[in-house]
Amino acid sequence: MASEDGPRMDGLPSGDPAVVRLEALSALVRAQQAAETQEVDPAFVLALRAHLTGAVERPPARFARRLRRRLIGPRRVVALGWAGAAAAAVLVLVFILGHRGALSSPVARGFPVPRPSAADLTRGFPRNGVGGGGGMISPLVSLADIEFGSAYAGRLHLAASVLPASRLTLTAHALAGPAFDGRRLAGLAHRLGIRASPTCRNARTYQPMPCSSGSWRVAASGVLPSRLPLHSLAVSLANGELIYHDLSYDRLSYHGSPLAHARAVLIARAWAREMGWPARRMPLLSVTVETMEGPANNGAPLVVSLGWAGVGRSNVADAVIWVAPTGRVVEARLWPPVTVGRVVDVVPVAAAWDRVRRGNVLVAVEGSTPYPPPAGSGILRSVSTEQLLVTPPDRRAYLVPVYRFAGTVNLGGVRHQWYALEPAA
Repeated sequence: MASEDGPRMDGLPSGDPAVVRLEALSALVRAQQAAETQEVDPAFVLALRAHLTGAVERPPARFARRLRRRLIGPRRVVALGWAGAAAAAVLVLVFILGHRGALSSPVARGFPVPRPSAADLTRGFPRNGVGGGGGMISPLVSLADIEFGSAYAGRLHLAASVLPASRLTLTAHALAGPAFDGRRLAGLAHRLGIRASPTCRNARTYQPMPCSSGSWRVAASGVLPSRLPLHSLAVSLANGELIYHDLSYDRLSYHGSPLAHARAVLIARAWAREMGWPARRMPLLSVTVETMEGPANNGAPLVVSLGWAGVGRSNVADAVIWVAPTGRVVEARLWPPVTVGRVVDVVPVAAAWDRVRRGNVLVAVEGSTPYPPPAGSGILRSVSTEQLLVTPPDRRAYLVPVYRFAGTVNLGGVRHQWYALEPAA
């Protein structure tokens, strides 16, 4: 082996080009040998695999040490070769980029993100005009559900001064499908005091039909021509929505004390947990007095709204449960919990706002407005993101990220609040 400054021991001239190339090749061979004797840390491999597959749980350290002993032994190493070293380098690069948020592909197993329909976007919009009422309550229609409203029909000229910077990615969520087979639904109905066998019903006509993705599985007593109060539990076989009715409670005949909010929350969480929901992890959104079905007296139920576990703001609550002051749940509507999330690329805020400004997006105007709806001018005051419930026909439901643009608008000299939802994915 030659020194850097002295004469060579092999007798070859140090300045010969062939010798220079031979020395470079020798260094390359030594680097290859070093790479081939490097071992891969099993803990790193497990953590990297969990990150790339979207797994939430991480294996304990003792499991990683046990796996390392089985794979490489106490004194043996794993030869990677050039192909293995290159693959490891690529995986390390992907891991680093994923943590930096620069990765545009999903980190969990992908699923098709549906585009919201007009009905999805207008769920919860103000209702223009007077709605109808009365009639029989169906086991498939929830009193606690948010109604679909209508977009403002007049022309609006909206302007914005400054728009926030766009994020690189957001997360869409797939909800669990119908998780109740006939046997489990029958058991739940029995515990709730419903003395009826489950049957499949048409979603529109409520007529019996073979069980399919377009039907509901229902256990109900008190349905016409019976004169008993309706007591029912129904689950959609398309998306897993659950609706519960107990119309035997009469708020006017109750003369005790009102129910404390804290106790109503405990009862609602226990009831949702009994139905199979992760109630302990579902955030409390609100507790209000129910007045739609009667006066706000001591007998009025409290409406407990719970959000999706692990999901931020959404336009619809995961669970809305009415708790009577007697401690009994008398009405409920629950959407399935989240099963998996997917990182999605984001539409720039400026592009989404341009669609709103041009009138290509449905806009909600709160408060009573003149009729016919006049044109108006307004400004944008805030931009945020939230999860929008999307319910494709005869399919599982999703939570899809949307931009929420909000501000004020002047209509006939009166200022109103407006907002619009535009898909961000």
